[in-house]
Amino acid sequence: MCLVSIAGSIGFWALLVHLPQMARGPMALSGAAAGFLLTALTFPMFVMPSLGAKLAAKLPARWYFAGGLGMVGGADLLLALVARDLGAPPAIWAVVGTLLICGSGCAMFNAQIAAEAVSAVPPDRAATASAICITMRQIGFAFGIAVIGALLKRDDPSTYTTAFAVVAACTLGLAAFAFALLSRSERRIRLAA
Repeated sequence: MCLVSIAGSIGFWALLVHLPQMARGPMALSGAAAGFLLTALTFPMFVMPSLGAKLAAKLPARWYFAGGLGMVGGADLLLALVARDLGAPPAIWAVVGTLLICGSGCAMFNAQIAAEAVSAVPPDRAATASAICITMRQIGFAFGIAVIGALLKRDDPSTYTTAFAVVAACTLGLAAFAFALLSRSERRIRLAA
């Protein structure tokens, strides 16, 4: 679950820091429009968690978490493609759609991370498991912000393409690794039963 926390923070939460400057800079949006743009990323967090809980009850953890991370990483990759021409009039709608996909992916698994981690340890270690998940989220958040920030150049809006592509690669790579580890863990549990 640590990898899921880290990957989710890199692919989703770190965007919250850099999207306003992209909206106000290369997209030349007003403050109100930039705020609207951020709601596209966060709105799914209000409406999707109940669907996420239903899916978590029906799908194996490897498919559930890797699928949500795949949505986040795929949306980051789409954002990298859209970022090639942020000044184009349809860019705002492409960005909004991409952010809705990213927010939906994160909303699907975000609340389930701690539940999965806590259920995997003895009851007397539940608080520790939850704290580790929170710490891993913060590490991913800091890493994602640093990666995007290091790749952006003040006077070159094309660097958003590179930054979002790198974030997508990190998120998708960690999603694949989490899928492999969760598959291995599920196999071990089946063999023990």
